[in-house]
Amino acid sequence: MYKDIYECFSYYGYKKIDYDELLKNNTIDLTENEKKYLDSIIRNFGFYSGSVLREMSHLTDPWLDSRKGLVQDESSNRIISLDEMDSYFNKMIVKYNINKLEDISKYSKSLFNIVKKKILDN
Repeated sequence: MYKDIYECFSYYGYKKIDYDELLKNNTIDLTENEKKYLDSIIRNFGFYSGSVLREMSHLTDPWLDSRKGLVQDESSNRIISLDEMDSYFNKMIVKYNINKLEDISKYSKSLFNIVKKKILDN
């Protein structure tokens, strides 16, 4: 499942994803709630570059846990489970007091600030 999603988007690398082209031959049956949620994710993360998004994802506990015992650039096919992701994001909901879709910006801004500091410190 995750590998299919990764392969669907990896073609773009750090380039902007052309969603119209990507979805041209695919139909996705989403509820209105799911559409609103995805729209909020796109609004709050979609303007970051691919390299910033990569750095953000590499700050999360599920990613860090999956990398334990590996050297920095070592390739890995370790799977991050849905339970691990669910647990992490439930913690983020509490930590950032995310009660409505607009609150996702608190999480995205926090991750970006960490990435920005990391870049400036190097």
